[in-house]
Amino acid sequence: MTGLAEVILEYAFGFAYGWAIFQALFMRDMVGGSYRRALTGTFIPELLSTNLLTAGMMPTAMILKMHIPSTNDPVTLAFWFVMSMGLLVGFVIAYPMNRWLANYLKQPMTMRPASVVAGARDARRSTDQAAAAKPAMSMAAVGLLQGRWCQ
Repeated sequence: MTGLAEVILEYAFGFAYGWAIFQALFMRDMVGGSYRRALTGTFIPELLSTNLLTAGMMPTAMILKMHIPSTNDPVTLAFWFVMSMGLLVGFVIAYPMNRWLANYLKQPMTMRPASVVAGARDARRSTDQAAAAKPAMSMAAVGLLQGRWCQ
């Protein structure tokens, strides 16, 4: 496979996988549960993110491949070094855009609907109340963590 065909294939698979799974599938609940709506709403963010990641990753990998021997064989450490450096540079270049996207254009995956947040808050409160009611158990756990089994 030629270099250009390889770059196009890598980009296409990376974009499709990132868009269909990491963006739309995992974010569908945030747009009402519709996978189709999630695909529509996450296309531009994934496009921007993938373009910047690729803008850092591909040139880095190509330059390193010219200077480091046996980088085309995935069983060598050189191959994985080049891929790691490419991803690292791509991450550094894409990070500001992804940060902006997470803050202004899309919701981060860590955000949950209000009902889930309220349920987690109630569960945490009941756990805190149960812990306060059993101080002896808490002290035993601290002793166990400090290595005092039965003193």
